[in-house]
Amino acid sequence: MHDHQVRSQPRNAGGLRGSVLCVDDEPQVLEAIKRSLRRCGVDVLTADCGAAALQIMRTHCPDVVISDMRMPHMDGTELLENVRRDWPDASRVIL
Repeated sequence: MHDHQVRSQPRNAGGLRGSVLCVDDEPQVLEAIKRSLRRCGVDVLTADCGAAALQIMRTHCPDVVISDMRMPHMDGTELLENVRRDWPDASRVIL
């Protein structure tokens, strides 16, 4: 199962609202990060695996990608290498 969540709120007219994609295979961790970031006023997208994250990147292109390191099938390093290659302007953070 892949958790794809689209932006919770639209960008404002000035385009100042940032967007973050959080990637983690543990739902509780993903929920905690999502709650924290929403309090900061950013749009939050989520994915439960690297493949789902890359699919979201193709349609939403968030400003920042935060990824867990240890995930099945594609670890965080591999995911962020793909992001760096295909979306070089996106900032990347590994947990």
